[in-house]
Amino acid sequence: YAVNIWSENDPADFRIYNVTYLKPTLRIPASTLKSGISYRARVRAWAQHYNTTWSEWSPSTKWY
Repeated sequence: YAVNIWSENDPADFRIYNVTYLKPTLRIPASTLKSGISYRARVRAWAQHYNTTWSEWSPSTKWY
């Protein structure tokens, strides 16, 4: 999976994290998030072993 996280205040400030079956947990360091800012996240999938392409991005979800 690819997880895309960005700040609503600055959409150019985004990060993409890769999550694999070998390491299926995503931990976001608190130092990368700013207090009082709204963030959004979305995810897409890719099945490497089946030689597929990336899926479309999911609808995003918001948190504060």
